[in-house]
Amino acid sequence: SCTVFVVAPPAPPPAVPLWTGGPPRRSLRRAVAYGTGWAPFGLGPRELTRIWESVERPDGFDLVLQIPPLDPLGDPDGSRAHLRTADTVGATAVNASLVATSAAHHLEQMAALRELAPERFETNPA
Repeated sequence: SCTVFVVAPPAPPPAVPLWTGGPPRRSLRRAVAYGTGWAPFGLGPRELTRIWESVERPDGFDLVLQIPPLDPLGDPDGSRAHLRTADTVGATAVNASLVATSAAHHLEQMAALRELAPERFETNPA
């Protein structure tokens, strides 16, 4: 004898963010049509802002920027400037690396970055 269980309707699959990259306006239109965000590259702030504002986007659509490596301990002002530029163009997420010479230095840089921009870090109650 076999017992069969049916769960109906099934649970919806979790949403998976899909960020599409590329510099031209066409890649932004493709990202809006098929994804949840745009990760441009090779654009200056003015050109990026012009393209970003030229396309209608759904609520919650992400602008993900790659910024130069940050050195919060050695160059806190430069690190703040890169983060301000991301804010100026409307970035909702920033992909950044840290200048580090060792694992311990990397951890120190992470702590320093958190002190420079605590609002950028999500808190996880777990």
